Amino acid sequence: MNATYVQRGEYVDIVPENDVKAGDIVVRGRLVGVSKLDIKAGTLGALATTGVYDVAKDGTAFAAGDKVYWNASEGKAAAEGGVLLGLCVQDADATVSTVRVILRGGCGGAGSAGQTGEAQAAPSAAIDDLALSSVTENGAWSGGDANANLVADLTGIRDKMNAILSALRARGVLEDE
Repeated sequence: MNATYVQRGEYVDIVPENDVKAGDIVVRGRLVGVSKLDIKAGTLGALATTGVYDVAKDGTAFAAGDKVYWNASEGKAAAEGGVLLGLCVQDADATVSTVRVILRGGCGGAGSAGQTGEAQAAPSAAIDDLALSSVTENGAWSGGDANANLVADLTGIRDKMNAILSALRARGVLEDE
């Protein structure tokens, strides 16, 4: 056996070196979470790794869907740098003090796309719908060289899936391994 189930992952256990207050954002390497309760230094506590939070931000405007980074030295969310916290879920103009963020399940990435050299993929509109040649719209075999048509379909599916994965990575939804 290579793995044993421990917990669902909405929360992860930590033993902080310093006191943590409820609402603090805690970063451990690339692990990012929010403390819902006070945690005393040296005692077991938990960080939420999922959910939607209003987070203090710098003077940046955010649009829904924008990446939101945590700048630990400033103690505020920012549009770049720091550790990826999650995605903005509601527009926030530069004059408001918070941004509403959905956490990325604890898996923050370092830096912004421009700083890490993340590959930029084509926008989703550039990923065409897949047309199958081995079956008709009704699900019947199309005839002809079934094996060649099936191989062409599988190759097309692989290529489309790779384009989708690339687009998701470029937008911070998935991370490179």
